[in-house]
Amino acid sequence: MKTNRLLVIYITCLLFLFILGCQKDNHKPDETDQIKKLTTSSRTSLGDNYFNGVNNEATENEMDLKYDKENKLIEIGLFKFIYGANGRIEKKVFINQDPNFPYEEIFEWDQLGRLKEVKVSSANQSIEFTTEDGEISNSLTIAQFEYNSTEKKPSRIYYRDRLSFSDSKFSKFKSISYKYQGDDISESLMEDINIPLLNPYHFMYIDIKVFYRNGNTKHYLKKIYDQIGFNPITIYEVIPKHLPEKDIAILVQDNNSDPNLDWNDATSYTVEKDNRSRPIGVYKKNLILNPENGNPLLSEESKTIIDYN
Repeated sequence: MKTNRLLVIYITCLLFLFILGCQKDNHKPDETDQIKKLTTSSRTSLGDNYFNGVNNEATENEMDLKYDKENKLIEIGLFKFIYGANGRIEKKVFINQDPNFPYEEIFEWDQLGRLKEVKVSSANQSIEFTTEDGEISNSLTIAQFEYNSTEKKPSRIYYRDRLSFSDSKFSKFKSISYKYQGDDISESLMEDINIPLLNPYHFMYIDIKVFYRNGNTKHYLKKIYDQIGFNPITIYEVIPKHLPEKDIAILVQDNNSDPNLDWNDATSYTVEKDNRSRPIGVYKKNLILNPENGNPLLSEESKTIIDYN
């Protein structure tokens, strides 16, 4: 009798531990690590001896982020995401959609669950989208992703910049390619970046190669990037595991070979952290020189403030 009672107690304890374990497995991620707001600001300076210097006004943008009960991102800034039955994002639309401008972005995924293509369209095909190189379409491809074999991170992204919301105009295709070191980016190549050279109406198209030295601070957008499969702010930017510590941007020319990098002259990232070691502020200043005369061609100061729930 005593043996039976001990057996019942033993089985009851095992059952309790099993239930406790299941509850732990089903525990939702810590919501206090969710980003609730991002505030970005930047100031770009363009100039050399010809241009006499032009300073663009600083721009600032605030984006609120919202999540569903399963902690999936559903809103950021002016837009909301619509998920399909497969758990992947199918569409991105305005939160307050204008019935006269039913704009939407459509996401297509490959068999490995990687983002393949993004198209811009309208709910009733009523909008004609145009590009600076003459394309006109009711369903315009604005991003395409290439991958090496079964790698999850893209090797190259083709994208169009939005030139205007008022006339639904986009740039010609540009591209950015990536090389990786583990889960971080070691270098990137941005092609066909256009900047004013001689005056505000004379543009020069340039290619810029960027080399990165990675730090130890986890990127504040990494969790969101892994969850939805792309950068929700800038579609063509890959989010690495860690924030870079430094980078060097070099203007690419026909006779360029990979340079000897002097990290003493590199752009530094300044990261401010809270008492939980989470990044709450990221500051950076870029400088690119005109190879023809050595004068500053482009400099940019940027700041991102991160607020958590």
